[in-house]
Amino acid sequence: MNNKKGERLKEARLKLGFDQDFIGDIIGVKQVGVSKRESGDTDISYEEAIKLEQHKDTQISSTWLLKGEGEMFVRKNMVNESG
Repeated sequence: MNNKKGERLKEARLKLGFDQDFIGDIIGVKQVGVSKRESGDTDISYEEAIKLEQHKDTQISSTWLLKGEGEMFVRKNMVNESG
């Protein structure tokens, strides 16, 4: 199974400095569910990608997450914007 979506999810999560529990709270799954998505055991749904895009603390582009196209974040300077 190709796991590019899971790899992108993990990359964005780590870049933002969040743990799997935090991402799970946003998309409505437990930590193990996020782990399964990152490892490729479970696919990331369109609805989950939209939740991550619309959440004020993540704003991970759903297009980037699902297709690998465009920028990682919807808003520029999402990472380290207070520093």
